[in-house]
Amino acid sequence: FNDPVAFARDHFRWPTDPITGQPMWLTGYQQKILNRVVEKKRVAFYGPRGSGKTRVMAEAILWFYFTRDGEVDFKVPVTAGGYRQIEEYLFPEVHSLCRILRWDKLGRRPLSRRDELMKLSIEGTTGRVFGGAATDPNLIEGGHAPQVLYILDESKAIADGIYDSIEGTGVAAGLDNREMYILSGSTPGAKLGRFWQICNGESGFEDWDAIHITAEECIRAGRMNPEWAKQRARQWSTSSALFQCHVLGRFADA
Repeated sequence: FNDPVAFARDHFRWPTDPITGQPMWLTGYQQKILNRVVEKKRVAFYGPRGSGKTRVMAEAILWFYFTRDGEVDFKVPVTAGGYRQIEEYLFPEVHSLCRILRWDKLGRRPLSRRDELMKLSIEGTTGRVFGGAATDPNLIEGGHAPQVLYILDESKAIADGIYDSIEGTGVAAGLDNREMYILSGSTPGAKLGRFWQICNGESGFEDWDAIHITAEECIRAGRMNPEWAKQRARQWSTSSALFQCHVLGRFADA
C-alpha cells in the first residue's frame, strides 16, 4: 500500500538480462521517483528522451489500482499535454505491464478486457483509472475520493489551470486518512509554465519534490546510447535547446 517499489519487485515476471542474469526491472532513478510519491505526495520529474518516464507512470497506476481496489474508494485521473500521449503511449504501456503481472501473487484473476481493462480506463470494485485530455480545467475537478492519484504525462504542455484545478481537489488531503498524490513528468521544454515553475523550485511550490534524471544516469542504466548522445552534440551543438532538452534533460532558455 505504501511501497510501490516493493509492489513492482514482487508482482511482475521481469525478463532476465542475458548478460548479467539479473531481472530487467526498474532503474535506480525510477525507484527513487516511485518512493518519493509516497513520501512527498507531489512529485515532478524531468529528464532526457528514453529515460523511461512512461514506464514509471504506468507502474504507479498499477500499484495504486491493485493496492486500493476492494479496500478503499479511489480514483486515478490520467491526463497529458496531448491526447495522443495517453492513447498511443501511456495506456498501451499499462496494458503491456499487465501481461507480465503475477496474478497468483496478487491473489486474483487477470483483468477482463471486456469490462475491466479498457482502452483508456481500468474499472475496479471501489474505484477506477480513467484518462482524458488536459483541455478543460473544469473537467478534472471531480477527483474526490479518500485516495486519489493524479498522473500528468508530458507535463510541459499542460496548462497552468489544470494544475490549479487539481490543487483545488486536495483541500481535504491529510484529513481522516484522505490522501492525494500527484505524479507529473515530462521531457523539459522552455523555461515557462507551471511545470517549469515546480521543477525550478519557485516560491509557492515548496510542497512539491522535483527530480532531474540526468543523461549520465540514463547511460549507466542502459537507457541511453552514449554514441547517440555524442552524435547529437555534433549535430545540434551542446549549447542548442534541442541538445539541452532531449539529451541532457534540462530546461532551455528558448
